[in-house]
Amino acid sequence: MKSYCPICFRDITHHQNLFDWLKKDAWICGDCRLIFKDVNQVFHFHGCLIEVLYEQSEELDSLIMQYQEVGDIALRSLFFHDYVSYMQKHYKGYTLVWMPSGKVKERGLETVKEMLDEFSMKKQELLECISDDPLYMRLRNDCGLKKQKVLLVDVYFHKAKLQMAFDLLKPHVQCIHVVVLCGDMKVLHTMRLD
Repeated sequence: MKSYCPICFRDITHHQNLFDWLKKDAWICGDCRLIFKDVNQVFHFHGCLIEVLYEQSEELDSLIMQYQEVGDIALRSLFFHDYVSYMQKHYKGYTLVWMPSGKVKERGLETVKEMLDEFSMKKQELLECISDDPLYMRLRNDCGLKKQKVLLVDVYFHKAKLQMAFDLLKPHVQCIHVVVLCGDMKVLHTMRLD
């Protein structure tokens, strides 16, 4: 049975590289795979480690927009596909926490939460927006957080939003690591690399 790329609808083997073909884990065709430019680097930000998975690009922004704003839910599992296994092993024992969106009412879903559906890690909704502006958030529930290690996940690297979430969570948890789907490398390279 043929599989089709959920982005361009071509045969999944279209321009597929040898590694993906041998792995038999292709999730998109070779052409669309080029949208996801791996960075997988760790940066420091206010005492917090931030792992960035992909380089932000117009093509990736467009795909994220199609998912978040148009509501193309079929794309939700694409974004973290290559990193599910790695993150579950590397962050074993962490509680997965997603950055809240100020557009939940408008979109009808918490898009970052939906992207993390494949993960079999413990998940907890700790942060919530208190307005349409995602910079205005509060801690939802802090019961029993002191002993937890938190893996905070967001789509884009946004300094002010991450700082707000970090400041809210830090007094209540054992440690925080951040994974960001994509980031602008010009901005990120101004920070100290690990």
